[in-house]
Amino acid sequence: QTIYTSTSKEYNAPFYRIYSSMALRDDLNAQNSYYIVEIKSLKRILDAVDKDDKRPVLCFVDEVLRGTNTVERIAASSEILKSLRYKNVLVFAATHDIELTYLLEKYYDNYQIKEIMYLKDGEEIKEKAYYLIEEIFYKEITKYEDWQNIDKESGENYRLLTDLDFNGKNNINYNLKIGRLITEGNMHTIKNLNLNVGNSNNFGLISTLNTKMENINFENIKIINNTTVNFRDSIGIIGINSGIIRNVNFTNVEIIDNGNNLQNVGMIGRSYLGELSNVQLNDININAGKENVGGLLGKSLNTKISDITADNININAKKNYVGGISGVIAAEFVEYQILRDITISNSTIAGNSYVGGASGKGLNKGNNIYINNCDVTGISHVGGAVGDQSWNLIENGVKVENSKIQGKKYIGGIAGNGTGTNQNSVVINCLIEGNYTDSMYVGGIAGYTNNTLNSTINNSQIISKGMYVGGITGDNEQLNYCYAINSYIEGYSYVGGISGHMDAGNMGNNYTNSEVVATEHSAGGILGYLDNSKMDNLTNVTTITRSYYANGTIQSKEYVGGIVGEMAKEIYDADGVKRYYSNYTEGNLISENTNTISLGVGNMPKENTKFIDNYYYKFSKVNGNYPTSENEKYIPIASYLVEQDLKQEDTYKNKLKWANYYDYEILSKNKYPILKSGNILQMQDGINIPEDPILEATEGEETPEDKETETIKTE
Repeated sequence: QTIYTSTSKEYNAPFYRIYSSMALRDDLNAQNSYYIVEIKSLKRILDAVDKDDKRPVLCFVDEVLRGTNTVERIAASSEILKSLRYKNVLVFAATHDIELTYLLEKYYDNYQIKEIMYLKDGEEIKEKAYYLIEEIFYKEITKYEDWQNIDKESGENYRLLTDLDFNGKNNINYNLKIGRLITEGNMHTIKNLNLNVGNSNNFGLISTLNTKMENINFENIKIINNTTVNFRDSIGIIGINSGIIRNVNFTNVEIIDNGNNLQNVGMIGRSYLGELSNVQLNDININAGKENVGGLLGKSLNTKISDITADNININAKKNYVGGISGVIAAEFVEYQILRDITISNSTIAGNSYVGGASGKGLNKGNNIYINNCDVTGISHVGGAVGDQSWNLIENGVKVENSKIQGKKYIGGIAGNGTGTNQNSVVINCLIEGNYTDSMYVGGIAGYTNNTLNSTINNSQIISKGMYVGGITGDNEQLNYCYAINSYIEGYSYVGGISGHMDAGNMGNNYTNSEVVATEHSAGGILGYLDNSKMDNLTNVTTITRSYYANGTIQSKEYVGGIVGEMAKEIYDADGVKRYYSNYTEGNLISENTNTISLGVGNMPKENTKFIDNYYYKFSKVNGNYPTSENEKYIPIASYLVEQDLKQEDTYKNKLKWANYYDYEILSKNKYPILKSGNILQMQDGINIPEDPILEATEGEETPEDKETETIKTE
């Protein structure tokens, strides 16, 4: 709207609908007097404000009703401007009626023309400008009676100068519209009160906060809903916020929905065009019967959220969109697309679908979010940090530790499901579980995401009774520079050390040593199931490159592969393009079906011939035996490596062709190369390079080195 131009030092605002009532003239040809022209102009603004449109209005009004006599002008002008104060609008009004400055002091800040200075042709020119007449008008609250005397509808500014203890008090003044509530600089506490929702929407001790709250503690507060008729919307200590909330603490707060009809529930029911920072939540208990429930916010729209610490948050919601911080986080404007510096500990978050440790459903960028010792439970779209993600998780990323994430479908250590970029995410010592027999898409980082990179899972269990289970993702499109270490991955079918399923996209530069178990079929060291059934050279193209499985066990009844457990059909290579290359396997593979087990592709060992520059550890185990020309017919002897090879940088650069995607310095510690890219590099301990066994042949028996090794057999 500024065309990227502003004469100010900085301009930061949402997208406005802009209106004005200025420079008006009568129109004799249209038979409109000046008064009629002005009334129509003001009505146009009022109609725009009342329109069902989420975008705020920015309006400029010059000399409201200037053509009217003084008494009627002041009376009418004050009511018009007052009505605009409570709506989705920012008003700039100019007037010569000094009476309006005190009649509207509860609702508006007052400015007066003074002077500005600028240079013109080298000469300093002084002209009038605006300055704030008085900082802001406040009423002081020094005792209980001052609180009780607050006008519910005034929206005035208040300065709290003492603690307020409502213990034993009756008929407490609540559902107040407040402009500002601050202190003299010290922290003050409002505590010990019980509130009943009744038939109210936008319910709270404060129903609407318009401008600012700072340095306030809320303690020992209980909100109870016993109403069962219709739903009640925007329930919290603050019903609706559109201001700045800074340095505010909520402790021992309980919201009980006996009527099962509350939605948009939290310490703040809803926030729009607000800003929340330096907020602490402790011992919060919420149960609610409907959607949008969060420890801090039920629903956030275009609200900046940062520096939030939450401990012992317990949420039990019966419907969808449930989060430790916010049930829903949505942003229409870039400047509000940040959720950063968030810590949630020792908490339980439960709902139906779209359930997350931080947010049930989010559209923001999440930076530096830490979830520790939390249980997150739901049915579908359940994540340690976010249930349904369109986030770009960047900068310091997201870390989930010592936590349990459980559900049925789309379950992930970081995100249940997402279409954004999941980057620099870490999961440590967690249980991620699909606990239904028809569970699908369960992953250490995400159940499904279209782009995951620079992420890791460590010392965790990813378990499902169903299918599509992976160390990093249950299903994916782009998955690069990730590793799953010292973890256990189990599912009924289509289980992979990195991903359970892929039908389009790229997997590159990933590694794992995790144990992979499919209780029925299709277990792969890298990928459980490659669905290439619809692939050609242009559509549904898949690649698997520069990835390795090492020092672990892969097990299932059938379709067990060191790289891929099962493929839908033979690899497409009609165009001669390399798509599956430079991968490596060292592992212990176990399958009841000896015909569908291979260090390469489990169900189609013959397709190993189409994996280019792939190598395998010579002393891997295939059903307890070393690989030979009998149990690995389609892997040539030249594709096997031994301990001495694995200690040489040249092996990885010239044979496997990993180039500079990996860091080779760790070879000096007898460990496989580690990833070179991303902020998670410092967390890599590496996987030990195996020691070759010392083989002694009994009389009449040959060692694997002595056995005649056949070249690739073809039909």
